[in-house]
Amino acid sequence: MITIITGPQGSGKTTKAKELVKEMNASWVSEEMIQDPFWTGQHVAKDTSVIVIDELTNLAIIEEFEKYGNSLMIEERGCLPKFIKMPELIFVYQGIILEIVTTGDHEIKHIPLTKNYSKDPLPEECVRDITVKGELLFELANKNQWINRVPQILPEKTRGGESWVWVDKNGNVFECGADFSAAEKAETYPCKVYRLQSVAAAHG
Repeated sequence: MITIITGPQGSGKTTKAKELVKEMNASWVSEEMIQDPFWTGQHVAKDTSVIVIDELTNLAIIEEFEKYGNSLMIEERGCLPKFIKMPELIFVYQGIILEIVTTGDHEIKHIPLTKNYSKDPLPEECVRDITVKGELLFELANKNQWINRVPQILPEKTRGGESWVWVDKNGNVFECGADFSAAEKAETYPCKVYRLQSVAAAHG
């Protein structure tokens, strides 16, 4: 099974991929990482059930994966190659595709996303500092930690309507993958994740 998530920057593609693999044993790689001939030995385990190829810009890579068929060769330096059943594949493509054309036998699912928020900053007179109460769950030092540690480190929710907020050092919130990239450029990490306290919990 091949899933291709497409859309412009800031449309939530990586966030969508994380939702899809939340309960799976996922290996995350980038287009740059799979240029190494031994990338499978470094990043894929024998029990990997899905491989996410993030930040994809070259569609020809999808065709290369289609040629692998139903097995994937795990190559490590100085070791004999091993074969595992081909995991599910999720490609996160940085752009828009109007039509998906397949040359192999794999079933392909296309998830097109559109940008659903404005990048224009709020007028200064509308921005207010607010205070809310919450429990600090964990911190992320950079975007790579978000890619590699989430959703594995997410704790179980303690109540049905529970809300979390992801905040940078300036008090701005993270909503999608574009925010994690922007925080690196603006040097506003760490990202702190809080479980918000409800009124009932405060007075229970």
